[in-house]
Amino acid sequence: MKIVTELALSLKNSPQVKRWLDAFSETAQLPVYFAPAPFKDLGIMDQKYANPFCKMVSATERGCGECASFQKKMTENTQSENSQFCGHGLVETTIPIHFDYQLVGYLQTGHIRIQEHPQKSLKRPAWLDKSLQAKERVQLSEFYEGTPTLSQRQYDDRIELLKMIASQIEIYAKDSSVKEKGETSKIALVIDYLKTNFKKKISLETISKKVGISRFYLCKLFLKETGVNLLDYLNGLRLENAKLLLHEGNQKIAEIAFESGFQSVPHFNQVFKKRVGVSPKQYLKQFLVTTNDLD
Repeated sequence: MKIVTELALSLKNSPQVKRWLDAFSETAQLPVYFAPAPFKDLGIMDQKYANPFCKMVSATERGCGECASFQKKMTENTQSENSQFCGHGLVETTIPIHFDYQLVGYLQTGHIRIQEHPQKSLKRPAWLDKSLQAKERVQLSEFYEGTPTLSQRQYDDRIELLKMIASQIEIYAKDSSVKEKGETSKIALVIDYLKTNFKKKISLETISKKVGISRFYLCKLFLKETGVNLLDYLNGLRLENAKLLLHEGNQKIAEIAFESGFQSVPHFNQVFKKRVGVSPKQYLKQFLVTTNDLD
């Protein structure tokens, strides 16, 4: 969703978020990267303390594809921290960032060895050997041997620190200047809710509770973000559905009114004529005449 992407970029580029991530990176001596959702790049390779072994592998055509595939797999868990070992025995961790129950992005770190992990030496696949010159293969082995190694407990302590930063970023998204974009996100939730539930009886109170703002502010914010009154938007969804049912010609007007979410036939007729210019009955007649002319 465009709104979520804009929010993610705002957080990623926020000076405050950058300070937190820089502080983590210096303290943990690990690369860290805010990757906006959905996952698209290997930005962690460009961060301070990035593993030169990982950078060299990802610089090859196949290596880039495999790294991207692995990191995409890492981001499939959208609810909690996810740590996995890649094919070279290096650990990577992703921590999801949420805003109003929506996934915004991930914090990525790792690319180191864990003492307790069984793989102690580099096992180069044949495709990697073919992708590198002799000198590059030697350098790759040196980079691998020089990869930082931590105990599982040391690494877990660093991840706990990063999880605290992730929580702080989520709080910051709600309580800072980023909140304005969060309000836009609330309206996106409202629109999704209306599109899914317009056939049901919907009250302003129900919607306002779902997004956590007052009914008055909800109406004001909806008009500001969309340029349309909330009730008019809801009636528009219901009228479009009613038109489709009228075109099908299988139901009575009263049935169409209730199935489209209107609570009474007189109200349906009133809204329809005001928005369309004719009554539902007249609209149906015009449609039938047009259809017969085409035949």
